[in-house]
Amino acid sequence: MTHVVKRNHRSEPFDEHKLRASIRAACLSIRTPAGEAEMTAERMYRQILPWLEGKAEVTSADIRRKSAEALLRDNPEAAYVYQIQRIMI
Repeated sequence: MTHVVKRNHRSEPFDEHKLRASIRAACLSIRTPAGEAEMTAERMYRQILPWLEGKAEVTSADIRRKSAEALLRDNPEAAYVYQIQRIMI
């Protein structure tokens, strides 16, 4: 199981639902239809999953960077929002 080191240096198990939810939220914020946002989140998760496999620990910043790279190819506007979400929250 992969653990994620957060900005506050705490570690928690990787939660695929959090990743999907953050990508879905970025898509929805640019008015992507809900079904399409859900499918995009699933595609991005499936692209990130192989990168995570075999890693005992990653940082939340690493996950955000890899997810943004994948999303940039699929939906550049959502990728921009996804990248700045962390700053806004």
